[in-house]
Amino acid sequence: MKVERVLAESAFVLHTWPYQESSMILDVLSEHHGRIRLIGRGAKRSKGGQALRPFNELSFSWSGRSELKSLTAHELVAHRWLQGESLFCGLYANEVTLRALRRHKAEEFLFTAYKNLMASLDGEGEGALELSLRRFEFSLLASIGFGVNFEVDCEGRKLAEHLCYVFEPDVGFLAAAAGDQAYSGKVLAGIHRQAFDDTEVLRGARRLARSALVPHIGPGPLMSRGLYV
Repeated sequence: MKVERVLAESAFVLHTWPYQESSMILDVLSEHHGRIRLIGRGAKRSKGGQALRPFNELSFSWSGRSELKSLTAHELVAHRWLQGESLFCGLYANEVTLRALRRHKAEEFLFTAYKNLMASLDGEGEGALELSLRRFEFSLLASIGFGVNFEVDCEGRKLAEHLCYVFEPDVGFLAAAAGDQAYSGKVLAGIHRQAFDDTEVLRGARRLARSALVPHIGPGPLMSRGLYV
């Protein structure tokens, strides 16, 4: 198998854990190569090792034949020290990304969506934080091939604002009677436009995104859920 060598690739650290005495394993979301797992040998003792932490954007170089690549160089691009609700939102975003996104699946628009999310977590108010998370969740779903179709129902009929629908993951919207589990077509149109200044639309987007993500993040509870989202 040919050795893969990548130089100066922009990426965000999603998760790290220690490996042996002085090294660490990193899961990163890269701009052009998707989710990559790296081993940073001696990183815990190196001068630049402190930069290898979640939410930081770095320039990475790596090489290797297997799925686990060797980190050969890194340089800090942007440091973020998230606190409070911003920290909880960041932890949630990292966890759902790790659980939903297969390694090496490269979707550049997801990298952009994640970068925009990280920028929004700096100094934003509570309402803006939730808005940013909803946008990211729908981008994540699209990146794994399960974007929500807000144009038509599962039978190909155009969604109507005066009707109600229930959502079946991996199937789509089905016309239904009004009820606690149903979404009005008006709310769905608002979610599609990202009109999240409307409280009802934002609440519907939160419920819909969670429902759509369930099949792709596994049955186990999210450690970050309950902290904020």
